[in-house]
Amino acid sequence: MSKLKIVVIYGGRSTEHEVTLRSAANVLANLDRNKYDIYAIGISPSGKWIPQNTNELLGLKCAVLPPIVEQPGCEPEREILNTVLSFDGNYRTKESIVVIPVLHGTYGEDGCIQGLLEMGGISYVGAGPKASAICMDKVVTKQLAESVSIPVVPYITFRQDEWVSKSLYLEAEIIESLGFPLFVKPASLGSSIGISRVTKYEDLRSAVNAALMLDDKILVEQGMNVREVEFAALGGNIPEISGAGEITLDREFLSYQVKYYGQKYWDNIIPAALTDLEIRRGKKICLKIFEVLQLYSMARIDLFLEKKSGRFYLNEVNTMPGFTSVSQYPTLWLQEGMSVTQLLDRLIDLALIRNKSVVALKRSL
Repeated sequence: MSKLKIVVIYGGRSTEHEVTLRSAANVLANLDRNKYDIYAIGISPSGKWIPQNTNELLGLKCAVLPPIVEQPGCEPEREILNTVLSFDGNYRTKESIVVIPVLHGTYGEDGCIQGLLEMGGISYVGAGPKASAICMDKVVTKQLAESVSIPVVPYITFRQDEWVSKSLYLEAEIIESLGFPLFVKPASLGSSIGISRVTKYEDLRSAVNAALMLDDKILVEQGMNVREVEFAALGGNIPEISGAGEITLDREFLSYQVKYYGQKYWDNIIPAALTDLEIRRGKKICLKIFEVLQLYSMARIDLFLEKKSGRFYLNEVNTMPGFTSVSQYPTLWLQEGMSVTQLLDRLIDLALIRNKSVVALKRSL
């Protein structure tokens, strides 16, 4: 009996390209080679899909994969790439393939590749196109959470053309409504890229302009005295929710540089020091979020726990969370007794289950 083919796609045009090289290294290192035939496809920063020498990558045992470049040979990978990108309507020839899109941020976590794979009848790990697109946009995520009475941090949002036409008005509204400190964020980026903590009026305009270089929609949030608590979700429409983890740091916020290159400045505490009641409340909110955002397979759900009131607020949802050796999502499940290899097996099984139901739907007359 032939093995299931697992295609790990990583890299991409996102500002989080470097992070995917780290996540993909951990995924490749933990896939069960006795159970699967494994193929690696890299996407360069310019967007070119490039087959990689999978055997060579599997033998590296490194924390970060090398830069994605053209390589000689790689015929098995070229063949599998052609199959993945074939749109001949012959879904049955693709039933033995599952793609793991280890792609964070734009074009990877925003529904683009999920839609592409779904059009081709390919099974893939993670949420569908709709949920991926929703969660990529922090503002839409907040609006849907508010619709089912999930508390969110007070915020103001605006587009680039609004900022150009009435920036003085928006600055006044931000200061009056939110005060200082506050956080200025691109609406649709992750890994803390483009985020600024602003403590005075003089820095607000430059923070907004910096974020507008990365996105045309901006989210400005009120700074609160909170604990950063995270849960991992795994499953179908009604998922399992892990225990809680907590991010602590000795500076104002967890920037991209600190998160991935300055580990001495922060700690990932698992399990988090929460009461049983707090854990139950957090899990209940996560289940509600999973449902309203129409998630599937996996998500890391980030909450804020206000220190004074003990109230939870939704921070954000990651549908393709970091998968490095120190990332919260796999580490939270490791705390539950599930190895990374077992976790990947579960995610692959969920991908097959979902694709079977999607392909069976009647989409045309």
